[in-house]
Amino acid sequence: MPENSADTGLSLPEWNYQYIKSGDAQYDYNRSEQYVPMWYTNVIYNECCCFVQDGDSITAKLKFKPKRIISVRDWSLEKEYTEGVDYTFDAETNTFTWLEGSSVPYFTQNLLHGKYENGEPIDAFAGYDQAPWSTLGYARWENAFYCIGPELYEKQMFVTYEYDTADFTGPVQEFAGEKLPNTMSKLLKGEALSVLFYGDSIPVGCDASGMYNRKPNQDEFPKIFRKALQEIYGSTVKYRNTAVGGTTTDWANQNVESQVIKYKPDLVVLMTGGNDGNNTVNTKTNILAAVKKIKAALPECEIILMDTFVGNADGGFDTKVKPMLKGIHDDIAAANEGVVSVGIYDLHNYFLQGKNYIDFSGNGINHPNDYMIRIYAQQLLSAVVDFKSLSQRDSG
Repeated sequence: MPENSADTGLSLPEWNYQYIKSGDAQYDYNRSEQYVPMWYTNVIYNECCCFVQDGDSITAKLKFKPKRIISVRDWSLEKEYTEGVDYTFDAETNTFTWLEGSSVPYFTQNLLHGKYENGEPIDAFAGYDQAPWSTLGYARWENAFYCIGPELYEKQMFVTYEYDTADFTGPVQEFAGEKLPNTMSKLLKGEALSVLFYGDSIPVGCDASGMYNRKPNQDEFPKIFRKALQEIYGSTVKYRNTAVGGTTTDWANQNVESQVIKYKPDLVVLMTGGNDGNNTVNTKTNILAAVKKIKAALPECEIILMDTFVGNADGGFDTKVKPMLKGIHDDIAAANEGVVSVGIYDLHNYFLQGKNYIDFSGNGINHPNDYMIRIYAQQLLSAVVDFKSLSQRDSG
């Protein structure tokens, strides 16, 4: 039988995980390493860390001070780079330095700012069937490098390392199971749960490697969420994704009947607003209206409102709406039963401190890469999995 959680009064699943690895643990990266929140375990798996040339130096930086570096790998997670040949590492500053003759590719400041190496601007994006995108596979988006091809992802390096969990001070999601009683009841009883994702391009899956059938073929965060729930609770999780790229909160509100209500889900994860730009007037009104429609038609349905990560300001994505979404969601959740707010924007800001934007981006401007996608999944899962109690149980 499931155990009781002293912190929440709810039951814990029988699933267990080794949160604290031994000091000689080797690289072992499976599905659970993708979704177990890094703030509860002493190993960071495949943190993206890109070399960027700035003047005469070519460096990359980790977020946390490593006790031990376990693995440094390329974009595919198959090729390992070698210390002393490809890089050196300064443990005091968490900094990698590129070595002459290294096999690790790197970004230049010119490229990241949408310029050729001679300083001339790359032609602006005009369409996927027009140059330079149609010929080069990349373009300039305002003052940023826009690309979903190898010119971007092959320059991303992934580092696995042991660290002190006390160093993690980011704004992470607390377990919210008491606010989602219907969802938790189904999961803890092993009953089937129907989950629907709705919103814009990020819940669609852009730009997960699995979306393009390229290595390492990581799922988008909604699928990571679904598979994790099935593994942790042993429930059958029925999954539907009706998100559409480029949509706004107005679209989400106008289409909620046909894209959400008609499918009668038990749980809706709604992520919208990132494309509202600076037009903040109707954002909260639209999200609240969509929530009210779902709750009126499906009283037992529960809703998680999820904001989005920081856009690239050089690409014109530092909008007013994104920093506001968490507050909007918090207000709506506080006033409505069965609604929970999950934040990403503030957590991404925390990760960005001391890191480059390209360490988290899958297209250089407004979509997450595999590493950031896993952070989305970990933050979302924390709302419906009591990882804190589980880690205390399984580490004790």
